[in-house]
Amino acid sequence: MWSDAPPVAQVRAAREAIAELFPEPVREPGPLCLGADLGTLTPATVASACVPRAGVWLDGGDAGKHQIPVHPLAVLSGAEGRSFLQVGTDVRSLEAEPLVALDALLRHLASACAVGGPRLFGFLGYDLGALIEDMPELPASDLTLPDMWFAVCDIWLEGDRSAAGGSIEWSLRADAAWCAESDLRAVRTDLQEQLRTPVGAGAERAARVEAPRVSSRPDEAGYRGAVERTVARIQAGDLFEANICRRLEGDWPGSPWSLYQKLRSSSPADYGAYLTNADWAVLSVSPELFLSVRAGAVQTRPIKGTRRRGQDADEDDQMLQQLRDSEKDAAELAMIVDLARNDLGRVCVPGSVRVREHRSLMTLATVHHTYSVVTGELLPGMSVFGLLRAAFPPGSITGAPKIQAMRVAYAEEPTRRGVAMGSIGWIDPGGDMELSVAIRTATVATGRAVYHAGCGIVADSSPAEELEETVAKARPFLQALADG
Repeated sequence: MWSDAPPVAQVRAAREAIAELFPEPVREPGPLCLGADLGTLTPATVASACVPRAGVWLDGGDAGKHQIPVHPLAVLSGAEGRSFLQVGTDVRSLEAEPLVALDALLRHLASACAVGGPRLFGFLGYDLGALIEDMPELPASDLTLPDMWFAVCDIWLEGDRSAAGGSIEWSLRADAAWCAESDLRAVRTDLQEQLRTPVGAGAERAARVEAPRVSSRPDEAGYRGAVERTVARIQAGDLFEANICRRLEGDWPGSPWSLYQKLRSSSPADYGAYLTNADWAVLSVSPELFLSVRAGAVQTRPIKGTRRRGQDADEDDQMLQQLRDSEKDAAELAMIVDLARNDLGRVCVPGSVRVREHRSLMTLATVHHTYSVVTGELLPGMSVFGLLRAAFPPGSITGAPKIQAMRVAYAEEPTRRGVAMGSIGWIDPGGDMELSVAIRTATVATGRAVYHAGCGIVADSSPAEELEETVAKARPFLQALADG
């Protein structure tokens, strides 16, 4: 269960392999920041040139922060309970579960930098939750995708939109223990030269892809049946709420980058992300924050309650009023807020967990949502490992009680969720992090694009209405596929 200590043998094996493969730096640590004058280039143009370097763009959309690693040191990955660290061409098995390996690497990096150090950019797949709590046997994975993947980078670009004029101000970030200022200046010169004639992830103009036939697993009748069975279990007292997903998928022989550009254009998000390597790409336009940690202050921001946008202003107001007045949606959010308070309460100073906002409104390009904000102060010395074990996967896409809801979802969903409904973002060795909930997230692998859409099911859920909600949530993905 979440509070179990990691196996001593796994911890030792992971730390020894990491120390051998990834020596500590010899320079004194300290933050480095160097302005990067990239003119009026858009974040997408900058990312198109830089993504091939480390395979990551954390996309802040119109108003958020953009982060693009440009100098990878290593890649940490995990699948089926095993973990691997790649440095250059050397790949080492860490003989540890993914979260144990992640903790070992963060501790190794932190031993050289009390604050700062290389930053990890990547994702935690939803199905890692089955390694934290006892779950039934999972369906076989049918995508060439790890359960965890992080690029370890000592230099990255940050882009913030300035208050005046709305332009993006770019800077290069690093730590002196791993990178001299002269290295940073060399990277800046190289980037500026490359961006004069960008050739990268998005420079190619792929031929139009014929709109694929989209299938659903389960199909629409199967999803309605899953909702009916889940409602019956809730009414019988087995649980209070469960998030049940269906997977939409279609052939996609084209560029994952072009598909992501269509998604972010129709559904901009504060926690967007594009991650890729030779075998897969992850495309996320998530509006939901899972965990933010700054100097021990932790925040989570669960979303529950959804209505589609109206065709005109009057209908849009009606949809918004329906959401405000819905007792069902209010109950969904209240249950998940209690779950979030419980998860944070496991690892926070007693009495510090607070609900700062409740049922606030969020309006996006295709849907309206309600959300809440829960905060707390982490216990002194609480590690990333401890926090993730206590709170992962995000409660807004499991249900309550969490463990029972996860078991019910695994019984009803014919495929693994993979990255979808997990988390995407960054983690610092000192414990600061920002992770999204990987909703509105597609995966492109083996010539297919797949997308999970789910709903919170409660005692008075209507199968037809829940199915319609999945359509509203998947509309940007379906439109992007149809546009080819």
